This record gives sequence, structure tokens and C-alpha cells, in this order.
Amino acid sequence: MGPLLFKLLSAPLLLATTSLVGRRWGTSVGGALAAVPIISGSIAFFVALEHDPEFGSRTAAATLVGACSLAWYSLAYAHASRRFGWPACLAIAYAAVGVASLAVIPLANVPGFVVFGLAVVTLVVASRLMPPVEHGLRPVPPAWDIPARIVIGTALVVVLTALAQSLGPQLSGLLAAFPMLFTVLLVFTHRHEGAERARGLLRGFVAGLVATSLFMEVVADGLVPLGIGPTFALAIAVFVVYQTAVIRRIGRSSAATAPIAQASS
Repeated sequence: MGPLLFKLLSAPLLLATTSLVGRRWGTSVGGALAAVPIISGSIAFFVALEHDPEFGSRTAAATLVGACSLAWYSLAYAHASRRFGWPACLAIAYAAVGVASLAVIPLANVPGFVVFGLAVVTLVVASRLMPPVEHGLRPVPPAWDIPARIVIGTALVVVLTALAQSLGPQLSGLLAAFPMLFTVLLVFTHRHEGAERARGLLRGFVAGLVATSLFMEVVADGLVPLGIGPTFALAIAVFVVYQTAVIRRIGRSSAATAPIAQASS
């Protein structure tokens, strides 16, 4: 009950906070905030508690492998959004993350620091290949936009948790890396605020995934020698310091907030 309760409380908070931050300070900042490893980190934590640190370490390593898949997910959606609406973009992105996940599964047994290096290189390359974002008027989303994000995202968390409990550490880790909550944010942003803001969200997300990868690297290589408590305390501290620097950099480099367009009737 502990893992599910934690996710049922944290997922709506993350969705609401990220949505509001994106509207106030720009979708790139919101995208970086969306990379917070609530789902993947909590799965590794509770798996380590319920089984042993070794099992949790392997789950975290598999999640770290999944960061490579998320880079291609983001790239595929961003480039597709220049021509297509969100349904086609989502199908293309899921196809990309599916193929990438199958390709990187053998890396789940590779030492964590090696996978971390590969993940960082992949994310840096993906950030360089992302299409540019042009700032313009931001449409006003409907009043039900954020509540709908919360309801749909929480439902997906329940499904994800149920599946993760029946799988082994490698598949659980890869499933934990699957961008369920971020997909909710991305689709609603694309649908109600436009493709440009969706691409801004993706650019921030890719930048934020470096901090997530760093978090998972600390967990993967620290659980066995350090234990659960010290490892997660260190991972959280490292994540907060690095992610704060990322968000500040994005905030400084972002263009001024665009004027808000009138909501269409």
C-alpha cells in the first residue's frame, strides 16, 4: 500500500506544479521540473525495501538505461510536431521509445557508471538535435485543463504500479522510465497551448533528464555499499543541486514570457 499511496499523492502534485510553473516561467522550465524522478525513484526505493538493495540497484540501473530511450522519445515527438498533431506525434514518439528500449535492454546488466556515461552522451546529442522553439502568443487553456491532467495522470500511475509489481528488476526499471506522467503534460500542452510550447517542454525535459540520470546512477552504484537510507539521501541531494542549476540556466536563457492571447470562444 505504501508505494501506491505515495504515488497517488505525489503524481497529482507534480502534474499541477509543473503545469503552473510552465505557464508562469515558460514550458522549458516546466519540462525540466517534470524530469523529477518521482515514479522511477519511488519504484527503486520500494523495491529495495521489499526485496533487498541488490534488487533495487538493478532496478535503478535499468531505469538509467531507460533515459537513453527518453532522449529518442523527445526527439521523435519534437520533430513530428512540426508537421503533425498530437495523436500522430504520440504514436511516432511511442514507436521511437519502444524501439530504443528494445535496443538498450542488454545494457541493463552493464555497470551503472558506464550506462550513466552513455545516457549523458545520448541526452547531450538529443538536446543538440532538438528543433528550435519560436516564442509567440500563448493561448489560454480551458479551466478544466489542469484537473484533467491530474485525473488522467493518477490513473496511469495506478496502472504502472500494478504492472511493476509483477515484473523483474530489469523490466520494472524500464517500465519506470516510460514517460507516463510527462506524456500527459506533453499532450495537454500540445493540444491546448500549441506545438511551439510543446517543443519548449521537450527541450526542458531533455535537459532535466541529465539530473535524473545522475540520481539513478547514485542509487544504482550506492545501494549495496551504502544502504537504502544514505544512498537515497545522497541521490536526492545531488539531484536537487544539479537540477537547480539546470533550471536557473534555462530561466536565464529563455526569452521573456510571451503575451497571452485571448481564449477562443
